[in-house]
Amino acid sequence: MVRYAGISTALLLVVVAALVRAQEEAMPVFHEPHHRQVFHAGPTRILDGRIPPGDISLYHTHDHPILYVTFSSSQTKTETLGQENATPPAGRGGGRGRGPLPPPPGISGLRMNSTTSYVERPITHRIANMGERMFLFMAVVNESAGNDSQSVSEAGFTGEPEVTNKWFRAYRTVLAPGESTPKHKHTMPAVLIQTTEGTAVASGGIKWELDEPTRWAWFEAGDAHDIKNLGSRPLEIVEIEVRR
Repeated sequence: MVRYAGISTALLLVVVAALVRAQEEAMPVFHEPHHRQVFHAGPTRILDGRIPPGDISLYHTHDHPILYVTFSSSQTKTETLGQENATPPAGRGGGRGRGPLPPPPGISGLRMNSTTSYVERPITHRIANMGERMFLFMAVVNESAGNDSQSVSEAGFTGEPEVTNKWFRAYRTVLAPGESTPKHKHTMPAVLIQTTEGTAVASGGIKWELDEPTRWAWFEAGDAHDIKNLGSRPLEIVEIEVRR
């Protein structure tokens, strides 16, 4: 039996076959059961991500820019296909090698982050929840080439974005009880995500009822809309410009 660097031919074939099988079984992120797709329009997808404690996702592939809003973090481990025994990077929900970060603006305390490197370096991995809490997040995928030609004001937004790149700009808005945003419209599509408890309504071409964190709404470019807090407590909304 031939041996290479201490690995028998038979064992090498088993390892290669396992990797090939895993690659064949890997799926786009929006087909992975823990990343439930709740909306799809053109190049935009909205995903509802939930990984319970002790659970692990299937192998899935990222090949487009994505923006995450993390609602409940946990200790996670990411395993890249073919590197399962390597030391994993810290997961989005926390982990090693990350020092304390300043609190984000707004009232939810939630963080947003965007990964755009998948355009040039697609990755196939799975995520294990090693902690004791649900790993809960919403994600917006932009499958377009992006667009960095417009300023914030030209795009129809006000204020400074918390996250900005060629594919996304993300803003937070806190509404007092009974308060509404001015009627406004954008030159790019916009995704709204509720990040705190409360009730609100987002009204444009379609009326969207918002009544708990992770609720979302979608407005096409040029669709004039406003958001009204119907509850008795301050309410926070994240508004994400999908740049394309």
